[in-house]
Amino acid sequence: MKKKNKLNVSSPFLPDNLKKILTDKSPFAIREAYGTCRTRLMFTQRGEEHPVFAITSPEPADGKTISAINTAISFARTGKKTLIIDMDLHNASVHHYFQNGGNSSSSGLSEYLAGMKNEVIIKPTLQENLFLFPAGFTPPNPAELLSSDKLRTVIDTLRAEFDYIFIDTPPVNLVSDAALLAGICTGYIIVARVGKTRSADLRRAINALQMVNGHISGVLMNDVSGEGRHYSSYYDYHKSRYYYHGYSGHDKQERLDESGISIKIEQPQKQNAAKQLEGETK
Repeated sequence: MKKKNKLNVSSPFLPDNLKKILTDKSPFAIREAYGTCRTRLMFTQRGEEHPVFAITSPEPADGKTISAINTAISFARTGKKTLIIDMDLHNASVHHYFQNGGNSSSSGLSEYLAGMKNEVIIKPTLQENLFLFPAGFTPPNPAELLSSDKLRTVIDTLRAEFDYIFIDTPPVNLVSDAALLAGICTGYIIVARVGKTRSADLRRAINALQMVNGHISGVLMNDVSGEGRHYSSYYDYHKSRYYYHGYSGHDKQERLDESGISIKIEQPQKQNAAKQLEGETK
């Protein structure tokens, strides 16, 4: 029997996922969990003024993307100018969560890295202080694009524009894309799902990142009820011997960076943005 190619396995976006976006109406336990995650990440940013955190998971369907989005929202809600980059060029889905995030055919990171676009266009979201750099078209050679010096250059350039950057990456046990950020990001957050993620897979993911000298900031566990129906999360960064456990119209700001990269940050209109965001999650 032919073994199924894991690279073809993906976690599809479901409309119900929108209900998991962090808002004022989210259950207190979830808001508190992300608040704890935010506080502890601040202690793991290693003295960097503009830290970059990469979010990955051992396997698909661990809740990686929504965890990345909600962690970013948690920071944005404190007034920090926050950017989320969709670097999952195999299965981009972050744009689904934001009305102004474009669609899968919108240009983004892949077009810039491939040299098809000369400017970086940052999209606003309905969440105040939160912006999105979408993945763009799905390329035939994601790892090759992500291995280029252009990725480091653009992320270093964006550091000057944002207080915090979160990068959604593919599952580290499937492809090597996440590991390519080891020398760029401040730290990794590994997302695991209670009742699904096996400890062996979690250790394998951690080992893969440690082999490239990646700094692991912690593990974010979701679905801590273990029932698969409720969404919550808990974060800790304590280390055990083998693994971390635990736990509408737009104004446009445009400039040419010293590195020669043209940065365009689209600013959302402020009226009723919060109400529109809550409307999307009902």
